Amino acid sequence: MAFNRFFLAGFDSINDSIETAELGTKPGQDALQYVKTALKGVPFVVVKSHGRDKFDRYLMDVYYKPNEQDPLKVLEEGTLLNQELLNKNLAELYSE
Repeated sequence: MAFNRFFLAGFDSINDSIETAELGTKPGQDALQYVKTALKGVPFVVVKSHGRDKFDRYLMDVYYKPNEQDPLKVLEEGTLLNQELLNKNLAELYSE
């Protein structure tokens, strides 16, 4: 499984291969709006951590599934927010 990298509005949500635009930019605001819309009404997200990067930010995947109350089902069957951001061109592959 490929893991993604993103840093997004209020989360220190970074994984190892994608990033979103700065929040002060139109693309950053578009990404933020997408996440707010995608997670609206979602009771919780499951965060799978993979340690920290060289800037001491957490490396993680964020999963969600509307109307699901079981965290294990969210992790197994939910949507990977990181991948959605890539698919919607709201994030890009990260290269150091």
